[in-house]
Order: sequence, then C-alpha cells, then structure tokens
Amino acid sequence: MPDISVTVERPSDVLEDAFMDAMEDFLALLIDLTPVATGFCASSWDADISSDEATFSNSCDYSSYLDEGWSDQQPDGMINPALDQLPGLLDDAMAKYYK
Repeated sequence: MPDISVTVERPSDVLEDAFMDAMEDFLALLIDLTPVATGFCASSWDADISSDEATFSNSCDYSSYLDEGWSDQQPDGMINPALDQLPGLLDDAMAKYYK
C-alpha cells in the first residue's frame, strides 16, 4: 500500500488529451516539490493516468512525513501545493488545444 496518494478526476469541461498532458505535468510537479536528500522519495512517485482520472502515489516509507512538512526544504508538503497549481496546469494544457 502506498504511503501517500492522491486521485484527480478529469473535470467535464477539460478535453481528455489536455487532461492527460496536465497529469504528466502534475507528476513532474510532485517530483519537483519533493524534498531531496538522497533522491529516493522523489524517484518513488508512481502515476496511473487514464482519460478520466489519475492517481499519484509514493511508497517511500517517509513520504507521509515529508508531505506533512517535516522538511525545511518543503514545509508545506508536496500534494497540497501541487493541487493548488492544478487549475493552472489544466488551463495551460487546454490552451494547447484551443490555439
């Protein structure tokens, strides 16, 4: 069982391809937001992305501590700051399809 996970459902007004693009960007953002000492936790992110939803999980034993802000590198954790940026990621992905 993963130590932490988050599932994102595709909003009805977002194209499937745009959602898939945004979820790839969301995974990259989670990795970037993960504090790094050895890089193990950042490399432990996994994603199951479909056209309707995406689940991101991290099975690193201490990922929940990092997500609770135990690191000075990322005191706000990883998941909530990434979710805060999700609307922008979806907007950017949609803009690619409505040029």
